[in-house]
Amino acid sequence: MSAIIQNQSLDTPDGRDGAGRFAVGHKLSVGNRASLHRRKIDEAIDDSDIDLALNGLRRILMDEKARGQEIVSAARELLDRAGGRPASSDLEDRVSMIETGLARLLEHLGAEPQ
Repeated sequence: MSAIIQNQSLDTPDGRDGAGRFAVGHKLSVGNRASLHRRKIDEAIDDSDIDLALNGLRRILMDEKARGQEIVSAARELLDRAGGRPASSDLEDRVSMIETGLARLLEHLGAEPQ
């Protein structure tokens, strides 16, 4: 049995505590290893590392010998980092539905939307 499961609170079958949050040690809890690793990486990287990575991607884009997939991958990385990944239209639709539902709920409760 993994350490994650051994340390999990078994208040609920899905490893949540009494407040509905993932219990300490659960792979989705705030203190999971992936977030700790991400934090360490963020602390270790500085502006010169980012410049070096961007220059590497630029070199691939400018290389006449680069294969199509290499160019597409480099371009995708640059564009994703510069402007962010495009939002899913499905996500936009769900956010719109939530906003509409909240507005109706506020109206029903007699509260003014902010």
